Amino acid sequence: MEFNKIVIDRFKQIFHKNDLRIIEQFSNYVKIESDDIVLIVSHDKRENSNSFYIGKKNSSLYPIDENILRTVFNSALKIDHVTPNVFVNNLALFLDGEGYPLIIGDISILDAVEKYILNKSNKYTAELRNNQNLDAANKAWKEGDYESFIKHIDTTDRQKLPSSYELKYKMAQQKLKYRNKGLGRQGW
Repeated sequence: MEFNKIVIDRFKQIFHKNDLRIIEQFSNYVKIESDDIVLIVSHDKRENSNSFYIGKKNSSLYPIDENILRTVFNSALKIDHVTPNVFVNNLALFLDGEGYPLIIGDISILDAVEKYILNKSNKYTAELRNNQNLDAANKAWKEGDYESFIKHIDTTDRQKLPSSYELKYKMAQQKLKYRNKGLGRQGW
């Protein structure tokens, strides 16, 4: 059976109980909406992956994965890395249970999902910036550009760095101090 048919068959009661309607569908994709929310359920055959997005109508849609089910909804249902049938079944169970506030458009739950995703995104971005600054600091160290090394290390979370960076940081400060006094390499 095609993915969209599985979704429609398994979600029939949920559609009926909650005034949800299908507004677009393809063999691997179903877009559903109510007066307040939009849901997208899809399957990518090439990657063998399933996706579920939800959001307020005329707003951003957010991907829902097992981390969100567990963290925001305290649900142990599996939707990542499962067969399409298991995915649709577990999604229907979720939406009929812990996730019910989502499909009735409970703003506080949608806000909690949004907050979780934004926090996760901010952490990822901070980690990415930290790694980029570390890479730049390492390059500056190799090139003997101690001012840039210090500048890049100052933009990282120094407490999370290995102790070797603190040692290099102190050495870079000393080298700059000697360089600024005009001692150059003789000071070493």
